[in-house]
Amino acid sequence: MNMPAPSADSLAHRARLATLISELRPTHFRAPLTRLRAHRLPTLWTLYRGLLRDAPSETIRSRIRVFFHSRKALRAQGDVTRELKTAHKWWDVFRAARAGDEHLQAVCARYSRMLEGARAQTQVDKVYDEELAWYERMRTRPIMTGAYLRPSLYNGPLPRLVPQPLHITGMITSRRKARVRRMARHEACQEDLTLLNAEGHFERVLAVSSSAEGTQLTRVFTDDPNGWREPLKQTMDSVSEAFQRERARLNAPYPPEMLEAIKEARREKIRIRLGKASGSDGER
Repeated sequence: MNMPAPSADSLAHRARLATLISELRPTHFRAPLTRLRAHRLPTLWTLYRGLLRDAPSETIRSRIRVFFHSRKALRAQGDVTRELKTAHKWWDVFRAARAGDEHLQAVCARYSRMLEGARAQTQVDKVYDEELAWYERMRTRPIMTGAYLRPSLYNGPLPRLVPQPLHITGMITSRRKARVRRMARHEACQEDLTLLNAEGHFERVLAVSSSAEGTQLTRVFTDDPNGWREPLKQTMDSVSEAFQRERARLNAPYPPEMLEAIKEARREKIRIRLGKASGSDGER
């Protein structure tokens, strides 16, 4: 069934509707709103500079700089519009205060004092947190006890520290686990070599019996034995080198500087105990 073509009046009416509807569509920019010159020029050269010029104090100017810098990443049109309205409202207040409005001048002065108080409180909190962090570091800092942490497979010669630093504990723990993994890998390589030897022996016997019967055997394990054994040999060599490093760590001597530091810590402990004892005797 053929549909009749629309009339000229219908086509003209459709064109008018399309024109009216297209004007109501939101504008889609190729770049974010904040990158358009139509936004950046009025915002930076008029609003921002005007706020800095008309701000009644340097404290408020600093607050304006922080306000704009912290909102540089805004991209949503609604968020940008809301913050711009806030900035324009501030600018109106600053201009009115600069023009002589006593009430707004008092408001700006009170706002400036509030910002100064908040800045001072922030500085006090920062100093307080730094002091607490320093006190905590001093309270939990490792102290040499004058004893020895004997060398083992997992650590070299070290002084005994209380509390023991976490990185030393983590080092010893990780080396213990690595040794278990290396031993398992070494054992697996030895089992693989045993299986390769058994397969090679079986293949040689099978080749002899096949040649006696007049058949040709395709060799797999005895044709290139080094090709099978070389990866296992490399793995076992690397494991053996790790075992040698562990034995060297176990037999490593204490450096003279470390021995002197440990002895000095022991002497310091004795001096502290004698000082406490003499102090208690003086009180009596």
